[in-house]
Amino acid sequence: MTQPTMPQRPESSAPEVNPVVQRAREQLAARERQRRLPLLLGLAFAALLAVVGAIAGVLWMINEKISADPVSVEALAVAKASPAVQEHIGVPVRTSGMWGGDLRTSEGGSEAQVSVNLSGERGVGALEADGVADAAGVRFTRLLFTPESSAPIDLLPEAEAAAAQRQIEKRAPDLKEAQDLARRGDPEGAAAIVERLLRENPRHLEAAALRAELREANGQLDLAKDDLLFILGQEPDRAPERHRLGRVQAAQRDLEACVSTYTLLIQDNAGDGAAWLGRARCVRDQATASGDEKQRRAAAAGAREACRLGQAEGCALSKELAP
Repeated sequence: MTQPTMPQRPESSAPEVNPVVQRAREQLAARERQRRLPLLLGLAFAALLAVVGAIAGVLWMINEKISADPVSVEALAVAKASPAVQEHIGVPVRTSGMWGGDLRTSEGGSEAQVSVNLSGERGVGALEADGVADAAGVRFTRLLFTPESSAPIDLLPEAEAAAAQRQIEKRAPDLKEAQDLARRGDPEGAAAIVERLLRENPRHLEAAALRAELREANGQLDLAKDDLLFILGQEPDRAPERHRLGRVQAAQRDLEACVSTYTLLIQDNAGDGAAWLGRARCVRDQATASGDEKQRRAAAAGAREACRLGQAEGCALSKELAP
């Protein structure tokens, strides 16, 4: 007799999961993800901060290296002292932001093309400098300041003047030695030092003034006059050099120029008795050459003013020119 067969349950690839259990598992997984999310975000933020910090550190080191280079230091010093920069942005002049540019260094010095923004109480602008620095100092090929709303200003002349002044200050003992030699009666020794100073710095006006004095004393009047005209072209208010120029012109019998030179001195300082005396002498020589009585009277009047201002030779000249 055939046995009845039991109905077969269909085979399944995975065991059935109770829906309640499934939901519980999903909730646990979600809570685990929520718990880990702040940690993951914190790790990501820390990594970002590390990257940003590394970049900032590199930029800071670059800024420090560029800002400490002699080209940058000198460019900033010139800009801070510049009347033109101060006029546009006010004082104090200070850097605003980081330095940028290209800096190449070697054992002998550095070569730089740098820039930085500057600010003052009234405005801002950009400073740009190209130059080299070595044992001889800093030399610029370009130094520009561009105010925010104005045309660029060339600061090269101011940089060159500042460098020349530092050289003059550095060589002050040499100039003093030359002056001492001249006073002690050693014009050759003084002239050798002066020539060396002027080769190093042709704008050394004190050295040029001493050379003019030595040349006048040696009878080299044309050369002395060249020195004096150069000095007065740079600094027109130097009275001692203008007096010396008047004497040289008088010695060369350039009487019209002599009168003009002393007239400028009198216009600058009406109490300059030596200028009145110098002009009176030149006008007297003009009167002697021309026989012009009006010029003779003018010379006498100048001599009397020199006498009044304490010039004994003016008193003697006044008597000489008296009718």
